[in-house]
Amino acid sequence: MSLAVVAAPAFPADPVTAERASLGIVTRDPMDFEREMWRLEGGAWIVRVKPDGAASRAGIALDDVIASLDDTTIADSASLVAALGSRKPGDKVRVRIIRRGHPVEMDATLGATR
Repeated sequence: MSLAVVAAPAFPADPVTAERASLGIVTRDPMDFEREMWRLEGGAWIVRVKPDGAASRAGIALDDVIASLDDTTIADSASLVAALGSRKPGDKVRVRIIRRGHPVEMDATLGATR
């Protein structure tokens, strides 16, 4: 029998007070009819944008779908959370969104959340 050791991500000493990277949005996975209507292969559908958040400042809007963050493809909302988890507040990222069926790219500077 062979075992593989998988390294867990480093956690801050106090995860309750530690700041994490944030776009200032709430997302959900696209529904089947939305995937078909807008020809989506995946992504994180934006259902709320914080008015003073990183996404709002970058021009990202309600009902946009995040398709990638830098070179990371976003398959669903969980993969967006994972992609943000490897970044820090203040990092600059290239966000590819789908807006009403059309791809748009924009730059965002990540904010912080606890």
